[in-house]
Order: sequence, then C-alpha cells, then structure tokens
Amino acid sequence: MRNKPTTKQILLIIALAALFVSNLQAATLTHRYSFDSDANDLIGSANGTLLGNAYLTNGNLVLDGTNSSVGLPNDLFTNYDSISFEAWFLDGAINSQNAQLYSFTGTNGAMNYSLFGQGAYLLGAVLKVVNLPAPAVGRTNHLVWTQDSVSQTARLYVNGILAGANTNFTNTPILIGSTTTNRIGTGKTNSTALNFKGNILEFRTYQGALSPLDAAVLDAYGPEQPQSSPGTLQAMRVVVPSPTGPGALFRAGVFADFSSVTNVNISTQPDLVLTSDNTNVIAVAPDQRLQTMTLGAANITAIWQGFSNTLAVTVGVPQDIALLHRYGFNEQTNNWIAHDSVSGANGRVFGASASFVSFTGQGELKMRGYPFTGAYVGLPGGIISCLSEVSIEAWVTWTPGNSSLKYPGGAAWQRIFDFGSLVNGRGFSYLFLTPATDSVSFTTNSLLHTAITTNYNIAETPRLNWTNIFPTNVLSHVAVTYSPVRGVMKLYLNGVPVASDIASIPLSGIADINNWLGSSQFSGDPYFYGSYNEFRIYSGLLSDSDVAADYAAGPDVVGVDYVLHSYMATNSLTITWGLSATNWYLQSSPRLDSGAVWDPVPIPPLQNGRYNVTVPVSADAAFFRLHAP
Repeated sequence: MRNKPTTKQILLIIALAALFVSNLQAATLTHRYSFDSDANDLIGSANGTLLGNAYLTNGNLVLDGTNSSVGLPNDLFTNYDSISFEAWFLDGAINSQNAQLYSFTGTNGAMNYSLFGQGAYLLGAVLKVVNLPAPAVGRTNHLVWTQDSVSQTARLYVNGILAGANTNFTNTPILIGSTTTNRIGTGKTNSTALNFKGNILEFRTYQGALSPLDAAVLDAYGPEQPQSSPGTLQAMRVVVPSPTGPGALFRAGVFADFSSVTNVNISTQPDLVLTSDNTNVIAVAPDQRLQTMTLGAANITAIWQGFSNTLAVTVGVPQDIALLHRYGFNEQTNNWIAHDSVSGANGRVFGASASFVSFTGQGELKMRGYPFTGAYVGLPGGIISCLSEVSIEAWVTWTPGNSSLKYPGGAAWQRIFDFGSLVNGRGFSYLFLTPATDSVSFTTNSLLHTAITTNYNIAETPRLNWTNIFPTNVLSHVAVTYSPVRGVMKLYLNGVPVASDIASIPLSGIADINNWLGSSQFSGDPYFYGSYNEFRIYSGLLSDSDVAADYAAGPDVVGVDYVLHSYMATNSLTITWGLSATNWYLQSSPRLDSGAVWDPVPIPPLQNGRYNVTVPVSADAAFFRLHAP
C-alpha cells in the first residue's frame, strides 16, 4: 500500500519548485512583430523587411516555402546571456522538415528552430539542442523556446505545455556573439530546404528566460496580447478524462482562472502538487501523472499557489469505444508528416531518402526496409500507456520479396507496429506486431505474431500466433485488441479472430517512448518492407463484429461507426454509434415482425466523438436500428 504524502513532503515539493522558478532570470519583451500592416518592431526599433515573395494578410505573415522571409537587423542579442523566442505559426502543406521558423546566424554560430521539432544553438563545433518528441505541425501552434544561463537549461513549450528540455545547455547568445544574417521564416541561406511554408501570426523575443507559468499564460492570452500579468489567481480546477478505466497512466488537466485571463493550463507547472486519498485506486506518479490501479473511487486534489481543488474520480470498466487516432496516409508525395485526422497526434516519417520511404499521393505510404537500414513513422509518446484498453487496426501490404525468413539477415521480425522502449538495443517494454517470426526463437514455423511485455522478451505474456505468416503482396487487414480489464487479448486477420489469450499486463506498465510503424525496439531486427493504407488506434475493446465491420468497410470508411453499441445502467440503456454515421437515424419499434412501425429517436449532440442516446428501462420490449437516410 502506498502512503499519502505528508504536509511536510508537500511543502518541500512546493519549496523546491519555487526555487526552480526563482532561479530563472526574469524575461523582458524586447522585440515584437505582429504583422498587422508591416514587419515593424512594436517594442524596439528593430524593424523587419519583407523579403522575396513574403506578404501580409489579415495579421499574418504568409511565406511560400521557396523564396520568402523577413529580414531583421544585425546583432540584436549580442549582450544577452539568456533569451526566449516565441511564435504562433500555421504550417502549410508540404514543408521541408528542415524549414526554419527563425534563424540568427553569425561567424561564431547560430540560433534556430527547425520544423521537425528541434531548437538549436551552434557555437563553433558545439551543437546544443532541445528536441520535441513529435513535431508541432498540422495546426496553429504556439511555440516558446527558453534558454537560461544560470541553470544552463533550455526548454521548448508547445501550446503552453513543456514538451522538451536540455539541462546541460551551456551555449548562450553572448558567446555566439555577432549575428549578421537574422531571418524569420528561413535559415542562413535562402534555400527551399530551409524556407518555411505557411503563416506566422506573431513573433517575439525576450531578454531572459520565460518561466513555465509565463509560457502557459501567454498561450492562454493568444497572439494578439503581448506579455502581461495574468492578474490575481481566482480559482483552479482538475479535469480527468471520463470514463476512466484501470491500468492507465495519463496527465490530468489542471486549469487556473486569473482576474485577467482564464483557462490557463497549469498541468505541467513545476510547483503543482497532485494527491490522491486512495492510492490503491489512483496513484500519483513522480511526474504528477495519474495511474489508475484498480476499480474503485478516489479524490484527486490539486494544490497550487495557495489554492486547491478536489475532484471525485471513479475508476470503472470502460463502456464504449472511441476512435482516438487515424492515419490515412493521404499526404502528397514529398511530405514527411503522417497526419492524424482525429486528434492531431501527427507522426514524423523517418528515412534516409525517398528510396526508402515515400507517400504515393493515393492514400498509401511505401516503405523499403532491409536488415539494417530502412524507414519508419514515429508517433507521439504515451499514445497507448494512457489507455485502460486498446484496439489497433492496420491495412498493410507486406512485400518481403524473395528474402528468407531467417534471422538475422532475413525478413523475419519486421514490424507492422512496435510501441514501447528499449535498453541497449533490446526491447524492454512494448506491444508489437510482426508479419513473421523466424522458425527458431519462439515457434517452429514463421508465423504472424503479436506480444506484450514490461520486462524484455523473456517475460512476454501473452504471445499470440496465427498458423501462417502475414499474407504477402496483397492488401490485408490486421487488428490487435487488448484489455487487461476484461482479461483478453485477440489477434484478427481480415476481419476474423485467429488467436486469443489472457491479458494481464496494464498498458500503464509500457514506457511507450518509441511508438513506431515499421521499426522494432530491437536494433537487430529488419525494417518493414511494404506499404500502409490505414492505421487506427481506438480506446476500448472492439468486438468481433466491430472488427468484421471495419474489415468489410475497408480502409477508407470507419465501418464500426455504423454498428450500434449499448450498455446498461441501473434504470437506463445507453446506445451509441460513431461520427461517420452522422446522416443516419436511430429508430425504435416495439416489434420486429412485418407490422413493425419504426419511429425516430431524438439524437443529442456528439459526446467524445460518439452519438449517445439514453432511454429508460421499462417492462415493454423495444428494438432499435440505425437507418440510412
């Protein structure tokens, strides 16, 4: 049994967090470019100049990705030992992954941010970077870079939330010295590879490092408001996803309302403290994420700057499914982003060149993998550990060619997906699916195989196998459903269940840092050779009929959206269906024979991406159907 933190422990955490914040040098806004009518500096006198094809419209700087940027005066930061850059931007279609939002370059080095998710300082031959776990692309994003010389720490915030840090960051602007090529929207050279395509709504610089609270408050204010005090704290509240199932690890939303701005996301503030009054049901991890342990109830309390808020949370068996992530691979041929059309959890395509990976422009991503070189898609971290149960579907074509299924050196142990982490080149904790094993390691024949573990491959349980390898040279549908809550794991091929076993490992036990399509947590395994047409992740457990419906509908239609789901409460029945069936109608009838009369049922608004209708339970029979218009 875990012990609750004492008052002294909570005060110590708050004191340490306050010390962390106080060590940051206060930031002063020095340059601001709002692009309302020109590229002038609204704070200082460092006015910018539109270069190439750059133009302004509706308060946006519009850049074409080939020959457009804003030039700024020389030597803006030569006396800064700490600095912050801030930008609101919307990337356009088909950017170079090396496109730079800003670049300040001189003889001794440079400071820049590349669109693939890296902030960097180059000082001579010494490169210091902060990397995002996934690129901030595909929508309007708010980016804040901070570098503090006292703590030798640099941080990246995305939309007010800390997303990456480097605690050994010794490079500073004053060491870099004179910068004579200063640009917004491109790099040192005006090349297509470095030119940003899209809109920049606002760009700001600060002397000093913005604090975590500054980043959160600025995000809440938006691009039209310069740095400003949020005013006095009025209230705070805790938000936990509902429904909440056991065996998940996730961050609660904690929001603060101030006298001047509301809905400030403080969930990653270093001085925020979360506690649980029943750690057997919900525990609080060291990084302040919540870990649901078992069925039951707990009160979650957030404590911050003298305020607190408590939320009663029930952990129960999940009742419904939800499509969380959908990758349709509809990108144009020279793209490097796999867009999530549901939640915006976009992935990055990694590959040495187009010879290893490319979008076809027709809803397909082709990969050409070999034993030690190839390509893969990296999805954001924490994508399955935050769930109580998960269902994963893919439409893929596997083309191993004439490669043997030996290991190493052959096509065995390629990956359709592998979500987890590795230690010294070996998978440590993961959930994966391979189109074929070798015939030695765990099976006497090469087989379609999926497994899960939290302690290397010796502890995989369960391991599910089909009776053959994954079909070759033909588009096929495969699905893995996993629910330790219900104690079941299933493997499906082309809509049919082909293997099942008992599931017991909670998804929260997987350190899903590396969430890869086409690559393995084991460094010796080959890359995937084939193509992806669709990849989906659901929260909840798809049933046999759900998987069959998705297979029948194909990769371009979410078939399960047309399947009615239902679950009982004490005196009511809730019926749900998905977003794709928006124009369909729920109807009810007291009978099913030829004399049945089907009456429409009023439909409420969407909830969590699903339509939900709750009807009272009575002694009278009632039948329901989803009817096409």
